[in-house]
Amino acid sequence: MPNLNINTPVYHITHIDNLERIIQTNGLWCDRERTKQGFESINIAYNELKERRMVTPVRVYDGKTLGDFVPFYFANRSPMLFAIHKGTVESYPGTQNEIIYLVSTVKNLMNCRRKWCFTNGHAVEALSEYFTDISDLVRIDSEVIESWSWHKKENDPDRKRRKQAEFLVEDSVPLDAFTEIGVINEENKRKVENILCRFKKEITVSLHEKWYY
Repeated sequence: MPNLNINTPVYHITHIDNLERIIQTNGLWCDRERTKQGFESINIAYNELKERRMVTPVRVYDGKTLGDFVPFYFANRSPMLFAIHKGTVESYPGTQNEIIYLVSTVKNLMNCRRKWCFTNGHAVEALSEYFTDISDLVRIDSEVIESWSWHKKENDPDRKRRKQAEFLVEDSVPLDAFTEIGVINEENKRKVENILCRFKKEITVSLHEKWYY
């Protein structure tokens, strides 16, 4: 399995109804800034996890927490999406059908002129390490990232944490950093394309059924 590199895609999932606001505010904003500026959005995450991220230190930047950074997964078809699919996220009553992927690359995020770092597992977990040297991408488990089988095994109970390795960008990620928007069906593809057209934005919209459960 090849190691990850600067051209590796990274993924942020959000509700399709958040897209207009994301365009209007020129990109994705970290939770702290989004709250501070009063940007409305549909939350698809566990509330307790959101709260935990607001106080979890980003260990490579003094005084910063995960709430100061926009998170991306290295993997699609994440455990978080699985929780949404199974209906176990109490704060989100919808389904995975309303979820879209905002896709970028490691290189594009590095070029945002903001602080960045990445982890080799879920960023809130104590076992996960933080890195600011791109050569440390080799520390991420590319096998589990690429595999859609991430549940723990008898000889490897840590797969789920490693599957959720993150790339983090401080404050915000502008629209021009995105290469693609992934959707589950043709209906959502048309809806996203209509939104982009209305705001005169050009981002490729692609059907990716296999990115969903």
